[in-house]
Amino acid sequence: MGYKTNSIIFLFLFFSVNVKGQALPDKITIASVKQHNSVMECRLASPSPFYVGAQVYVLHVASQQFDLSLQEDSDSVHVLTFIIPLSQYATLPNMAAAYLSYGSLTEEQQYSVDHALSNAFLGKTCRYLGVFTKPTMSK
Repeated sequence: MGYKTNSIIFLFLFFSVNVKGQALPDKITIASVKQHNSVMECRLASPSPFYVGAQVYVLHVASQQFDLSLQEDSDSVHVLTFIIPLSQYATLPNMAAAYLSYGSLTEEQQYSVDHALSNAFLGKTCRYLGVFTKPTMSK
């Protein structure tokens, strides 16, 4: 193989491994859950930045998944805000386990999320956030 072909293969493998192995910040908290117009906004905060790459962040609450989010950063806090339609929010159970994943979950991670196993090994791309407490919606 030529130099160009080897370089292209190396770059492809390097970036593939790097993106898949990207770790989430160690400390992520549910900062707030508030109604904004016709949606609920669930804000996740971290002192470390959230990685920006080819995958999408997914919020898992009980058996539901939400992947529409906005990201904002400042010097001291980094925030992911998930947009949850009111119709879906109304069906979420109170005090359900919540997780954040970067990209698709492995079978082992999905099992842990489905069975609310907060102490299970979730890998570099999935974090247990704690219990999702539902505030009442404004009228």
